[in-house]
Amino acid sequence: MPGKILFKYLNREILRNFYAILAILTLIFLSQRLVNYLRDAASGDLSGLAVFQLLALFLPVLFSLMLPLTLFLAILLGLGRSYVEHEMTVMRACGVGEQDVLKHLMRPVLVLSLLTALMTLVMMPWAVEQQQQVMDTQVAEAELSLLSPGRFQQSRDKQSVLYVEEFGAEKALSGVFFATVPELTAEPFSVLSAKSGYHWQGEGDKERYLVLKDGYRYQFKPGSSEWNVVKYERYFMRAGAPEIAAAIRKAKAVATWNLIGPDVEDWQRKAYAAELHWRLAVPLSMPILTLIAIPLCRVKPRDGRFAKILPGLGIYLLYTMLLITSRSAMEDGKLPLWLGMWPVHIGAFLIGMFLIRRREIRRAPAVASAGAGA
Repeated sequence: MPGKILFKYLNREILRNFYAILAILTLIFLSQRLVNYLRDAASGDLSGLAVFQLLALFLPVLFSLMLPLTLFLAILLGLGRSYVEHEMTVMRACGVGEQDVLKHLMRPVLVLSLLTALMTLVMMPWAVEQQQQVMDTQVAEAELSLLSPGRFQQSRDKQSVLYVEEFGAEKALSGVFFATVPELTAEPFSVLSAKSGYHWQGEGDKERYLVLKDGYRYQFKPGSSEWNVVKYERYFMRAGAPEIAAAIRKAKAVATWNLIGPDVEDWQRKAYAAELHWRLAVPLSMPILTLIAIPLCRVKPRDGRFAKILPGLGIYLLYTMLLITSRSAMEDGKLPLWLGMWPVHIGAFLIGMFLIRRREIRRAPAVASAGAGA
């Protein structure tokens, strides 16, 4: 019973530090991201609604990356205070060692690792995909909102020109002229003219259209006398949405089950395998970092509870940089996909086991000498 109370006390101390560190880091990174979004909103690239959408979608990505570091620092601070205030000395005198602390601390750590796995494997790729869709939609809407009446305006890809004579009620267009210049000279030029037009988006459809009414479509090839003229009542043109539907999403926005599916193309396989290993590495690193943090907390009372923070951050950064290097090597084909990041995890695990058993290794000769003297 006293042991349960003791371990519950240690867990509560570590969790209290965990929540405090998580809140501080979240506030710092969210504030930084908010400043960037507000700067884009001030320049007209983002709407006010998009700022809040992107900020909310950033949270799963942020948490999935911060939770291992937050847990590592919480253990260093929580158990470091126990060493400074001689609590761990009293616990060792009562027969409670670091391995006992590790055993009972691993239970909440494994639960937290499962929650982190849910974040990295499910929520993070979904959030990244939603972020990209919001940004693509903002780009498409920005192009339409920048239209000025009475001016010829070129598209971003410089392959089309749009002219609107004037705007009516609810952004209705009047006197529309639209011309496209193909990339290849063998393809025909296309020119559209219409008396009026308007923006339209179907229900449940993420694509937006520019609808032209009562006009003509002219097609011709340079150097040829052949013309193709079509009269239409309504002509639908996609306004920016094809970029959303046809864009090849980055691997980090792909659902986890699609990273290992049979439909993965050869040119995608390296990037997808590297992304899968990275998503698994985040929750897997939490019990490994716990194994390293517990022996790293040993400090002398005069050194203070923050004495091992800098060495701990150095070990964490080294571990993270090795994972990032392995990820880049997988993407470049320099590291076998079946090997992945496992050598880094195994190496970190062995270091943690050595650190936590180092005290027993040092004490073994002393115990042997005492037995020989008796």
